[in-house]
Amino acid sequence: MWMELALIVIAVEATTARAEDESAGTGKAPRSVSPIEWLEPLTATRFGSGPKFFSIPADTQMSRLSSYKDGRLFGLDVSSASAVFALLGERGPNPGSAVLDLCCAPGTKLLMLSELCRGSRVAGVDVNRDRLMVCRSLLTKYGSHDVELYHGDARDICSKPMERLTIAKRKSRGRKRQRRESPAEASVETTTLQAGSWDYVLCDAECTHDGSVKHMLKHLEAPGRDSSGVVGFWQQQDDRGHPMPWLGNLGELESLQRGLIMAAFEALKPGGIMVYSTCSTARRQDESIVEYLLKERDSAVLAPLPFDLYTVPCRAAMKDEADAVCACRFDPADNDLARVDAGGLFIARIHKVL
Repeated sequence: MWMELALIVIAVEATTARAEDESAGTGKAPRSVSPIEWLEPLTATRFGSGPKFFSIPADTQMSRLSSYKDGRLFGLDVSSASAVFALLGERGPNPGSAVLDLCCAPGTKLLMLSELCRGSRVAGVDVNRDRLMVCRSLLTKYGSHDVELYHGDARDICSKPMERLTIAKRKSRGRKRQRRESPAEASVETTTLQAGSWDYVLCDAECTHDGSVKHMLKHLEAPGRDSSGVVGFWQQQDDRGHPMPWLGNLGELESLQRGLIMAAFEALKPGGIMVYSTCSTARRQDESIVEYLLKERDSAVLAPLPFDLYTVPCRAAMKDEADAVCACRFDPADNDLARVDAGGLFIARIHKVL
């Protein structure tokens, strides 16, 4: 059985041959490794010898793989990887570009950005310090010590000082795990990030997570909850709101999402590109938030997605005046997309015109 929610295994270094020689449970790789064919054109044409993408059986204990322990493989959902490709475009960033990931923890998309944007300035911000510590540990493990990591409310990214967490250096990605500095050994400083200084901004906003099957099952199957509503749950998620048992006030969440998308746009350079994404399938948290930005900022316009929806397994969600697809949705409730091992995700691409 393959994973119901796809786990992308990204080979940070060329490890395919080794992966096929290992097997799960003993520090060896899974019985089979399957390339994700529809992602191959995105990586090959845009980033040459960049990360490679594979899916693995659902019962694989990735944490026990020696390639994972050595920092040569890491996992990421395919839809999340598509959001990164939507941000970086057809050719990827130019050397010296500035790339910002708001709401970056726990850090897998930020790690992917650091791999694809070598030679660029890459930074991440998150308000949750505990999750940010997980993010820092991840970046340390994979040697991404040049990434800038900031603790603070992303809505205040350009107006209030942010605490910078320095990422400890790892000497190498050799076969043996290297000693890392403890959190106490990493210095802390405070800085305010400049508005209009980022070429690319990823805003993966906090949401109700109703597009994430794994997240939904975790809450709906919790002790004391009735999980009978799992089947057909997504068909209930429309403009009427979200009967989410752990969410008290949807209006507060929408206000947060509006604040995040506005802050992301403020941080963006004129001529820059941003992506707004959520793992919700609800229009109120997706298209409506993007429409709010477009209404509030004349310089915000939809930008065509840099990939073909005939090959990428998602649905069009928003189009520009030229009928180009500028937003898409991976939807786990879509029967035609059920064959794709991907979590639900909404992705919108936005350009800040000069």
